[in-house]
Amino acid sequence: MPSCHHCLSTVLAMINSTASLAGNYTSVNSSAAISDFIILKQINVSIHHPTPVNIVEVIWSPPLSGWIKVNTNGASLGSTGQGAYVGVFRDSNGFSSGCFAMNLGIANSLFAEIMGIILAIECACDKGWSRLWIESDSQVAILAFKSCNIIPWQLHN
Repeated sequence: MPSCHHCLSTVLAMINSTASLAGNYTSVNSSAAISDFIILKQINVSIHHPTPVNIVEVIWSPPLSGWIKVNTNGASLGSTGQGAYVGVFRDSNGFSSGCFAMNLGIANSLFAEIMGIILAIECACDKGWSRLWIESDSQVAILAFKSCNIIPWQLHN
């Protein structure tokens, strides 16, 4: 009768070879986490590195004199994960006039982007700023203010 140690090493070898075989037949990109890299290397899985992100230089331009510019952004982890939005207000000299950041809980990125714009408008109204230039990287969020069909159901009144 084989020893327990012999059975365990056989089972571990089978798991290792099955994981290696399955991992080497996939074309899915690995994550950038070092812990994942170490595990994949340990079981001899070929690493499929993710495509590098294109870096685009963005140059901020100030608003006209007498205007306040707000740059907003919203994001979520996954399609419906933890979401948040932020905004930064600046005057024509580039000086900060205020900022905000809010946690949304579970939300999608479109909801977060739209909420960022809505809060920016509310903040501007509270401060008496009637000349507000809103800048967002989400074209869909901007279109939502032109077409009620795009607005998420949670924001319909």
